[in-house]
Amino acid sequence: MHEAYRPISLMIALWPTREFEFPADLTAFGEQIRAQFTQFEEIRLMQSDGPLPPEVPCLVMVGQGGHWALELAPAKIVLRRMVETPAELNELFSAVKTLLMPIHSWMAENHNLRVCRLGSLTQFFCDTRSSANDKIAAYFLQPRALQGQAPMEVQLGVLARLALDDGSIVNRWVRVQPLRTADPRQLDLAAKIEIDLNTPAEDTHVRTGRDIANFIDAVQKHLEERLPLLNDPDFFA
Repeated sequence: MHEAYRPISLMIALWPTREFEFPADLTAFGEQIRAQFTQFEEIRLMQSDGPLPPEVPCLVMVGQGGHWALELAPAKIVLRRMVETPAELNELFSAVKTLLMPIHSWMAENHNLRVCRLGSLTQFFCDTRSSANDKIAAYFLQPRALQGQAPMEVQLGVLARLALDDGSIVNRWVRVQPLRTADPRQLDLAAKIEIDLNTPAEDTHVRTGRDIANFIDAVQKHLEERLPLLNDPDFFA
């Protein structure tokens, strides 16, 4: 992966099977997690006028100045790691994997957690040094796609289905958008690149802890070695 792409956040998602015993007492559940995993300092209960959809978090554990977030719902568990300054990719993946695996083991033992789908979302910052919008248009679009004039804004999403090195079949979204300054000039000298990898909804076989760890390793390798954009200096040249 080229050094110009600097990771700023990583999310790993687990989709439980119906056997997941999601507690009704969310406060007590949060206290259990906080006692077991000291990285989390704050318990947030999500308020709603009615029942939340099963994948929407109703309990969020926050830690280390907001850098960690564990989002819990009956049908989805998400661990997020955010960094204020771009980090090395291997450090980010190592930190998330080191915390996620014991969380999975603890919930498997105490709440019958079995995981049937996996996903990841990695965000990168790229200093383009000149208009990111122009670079996105020049890199991804043919001149005729611009309809005769330079676009004011290009936000691009490309979907593909492929296999990772661990054998997982995944849907891969590559999303690119310019980042603009908040001042009146609205300069766009940087871009955000988002790589979203997730196993298809129809792939419902249960993953072991080792399967989850292998998936995380395969995602990291894909980002480092297999994704053309992240290894191509022409985008920001």
